Amino acid sequence: MKSYLFSKQCFGLLCLFLFGIQTLSAQSQNRQKLIPKSTTWNGSTWTNGEPNEKTKAIFAANFTSTNDITAISIQVLPNVVVTVSDNNKARER
Repeated sequence: MKSYLFSKQCFGLLCLFLFGIQTLSAQSQNRQKLIPKSTTWNGSTWTNGEPNEKTKAIFAANFTSTNDITAISIQVLPNVVVTVSDNNKARER
């Protein structure tokens, strides 16, 4: 059985759209490559290290930045307040 894969990679303003065909068994072997790793702020520490352009940042507790935050995506859970200090930036890549 064949499956069709689609991914997008952006470099600044340039985005590349990648399309490929893989067998189902190859897809399951490569599934970890397609799903971004995540790290969660729990109120005192990041569960999988600080977020970067290859990880999803999840805020499960209130957070105030002390430096820039860069992540492939940022998710703020309900009732959580994320404060980005004046000299800092939060970016999704």
